[in-house]
Amino acid sequence: MQVNHLDASQFADLFTDPATKTEDMLDFEDQRTYVLTFNGLDILAIGTPDGGATVIYPCSSFDAESGGSIHDHARAINRADGSGT
Repeated sequence: MQVNHLDASQFADLFTDPATKTEDMLDFEDQRTYVLTFNGLDILAIGTPDGGATVIYPCSSFDAESGGSIHDHARAINRADGSGT
């Protein structure tokens, strides 16, 4: 697992890159976590107060209690409501 910090400009570049797909956005009080796929790589991007993000990848670990990873669940929800593939 890799953990990196992106400044606001780098995060904007990642977020707007055509290779980036937003699977889900989760709000935890005043902090937003983005569930992203970039070139097939599962990424979590946790927004920081400076407009950047802490990026964690790869995030493919299977959670036995919930029956999959956060990306697996986001994809299933997107398929179920027709908003994704």
